Amino acid sequence: MRRLLAAAYAGYLVALGLLTLTPGQDAPGTAMDGLLDLLRRVGIDPSTGQLEVGANVLLFVPLSLLGWYLFARPGVVGWLVVGVLVSAGIELAQLVIPDRVSTIGDVIANGSGAGLGALVALAQGRLSPVRSTKDVK
Repeated sequence: MRRLLAAAYAGYLVALGLLTLTPGQDAPGTAMDGLLDLLRRVGIDPSTGQLEVGANVLLFVPLSLLGWYLFARPGVVGWLVVGVLVSAGIELAQLVIPDRVSTIGDVIANGSGAGLGALVALAQGRLSPVRSTKDVK
């Protein structure tokens, strides 16, 4: 099970890097437009800004949720700090990447997502007999 989690985490990190550190906004913008259209078809009508914030939160949930089971647990606050630091690094890198926009709002949303992922892992751990990374094999 640990190898599967490690593979999923590696895939997530690659996807995160490709999504956030490649030049241009075309691909993410197109995906956001498609998601916005889909949500509107089912009766949910968020603004583009609301959708972007939600996507930024969800983008960082796996960072801490999967990481919780793979690494020594820094706790919810620790994973929140990790999320903010990773996000800040991405936003700093985006300052020099063509057609990318860097905002403090993204850091806040991404950090919130990392905190949320850690809370989900904590809650799952309290409801499950699995208590430590040693138990995940």
